[in-house]
Amino acid sequence: MKKTLIISMILIVISTACKKDKEPENPDSTSCNGVVCEPSLLADETSAILPVEIQGVYQTTYTYAEPNSPFTNGQKAKFTLTSNNELIVEIEGEECLTLKDPAFRAGLSESNYFFKDDCDRNICYNVSENTDGVFNEVNIQPYEGMGWYGQFAQE
Repeated sequence: MKKTLIISMILIVISTACKKDKEPENPDSTSCNGVVCEPSLLADETSAILPVEIQGVYQTTYTYAEPNSPFTNGQKAKFTLTSNNELIVEIEGEECLTLKDPAFRAGLSESNYFFKDDCDRNICYNVSENTDGVFNEVNIQPYEGMGWYGQFAQE
């Protein structure tokens, strides 16, 4: 009897521990059925590969909106950096968007991954790492060249 009780308790603990409400750490691209953008590299860009350390799901809020920004302060977004080298953009109240083929831009740190949106807003989502090599924020910039519209920072 005592043995059965112990085994039952172990099974309950294991089944509870296996239930996860958390989203996958290294998600794949199956979480978005919206538009897919696959832009070519620009003249000042080289191909980039996302490090495992920044792959994941991030809940963010838009801040520091410039007057010409495509987003407004306080706007919410979920960004998913996938193991398939993609950025899934989910702006609150809008259809999701998958951006492929991240790039490094000449003259900038290789801790900034540029995902270009050439099929919706014609902007660039610049995913940056902090000094520890983990996700920092998503800066919104012009599709090409320099400039800055604001940023999505983690909540």
